[in-house]
Amino acid sequence: MRYSRQKSRATSYTCTSIRFGNIERNRLREIFVDHKTFELHRLIGTDKLFIVGGGPTKVYPATDTITMGTVAGYPVVTHVHAVIGGGYDDDGKEIDIHVYEIEVPPTLPAWYFRSAYLRAARRRPPL
Repeated sequence: MRYSRQKSRATSYTCTSIRFGNIERNRLREIFVDHKTFELHRLIGTDKLFIVGGGPTKVYPATDTITMGTVAGYPVVTHVHAVIGGGYDDDGKEIDIHVYEIEVPPTLPAWYFRSAYLRAARRRPPL
């Protein structure tokens, strides 16, 4: 990824993906972060809409804009805006998902936030 400071928003950086390798697999296109804390503000990525049934499967490209917020100091998704392209002109061409009333439990297992603990937890048999 390469990055540049937005001129219109002096408080954030925009990291733009340089397309390489398998574009179908590397779907993240832009990351917007605070220029001091590198806290995520927004992500832009690509996706696909598959229409199955009633003939051959149709595939349409989609662009997803994900807005981030924080709850109890943890990054969370607060809004998703998706636009379906490629000539799709049916229900759901534009979709907005708003996430409300997000709560983080006061205690979470250590493995939830630390990859070393997560790897150790995966090796342990379930209770």
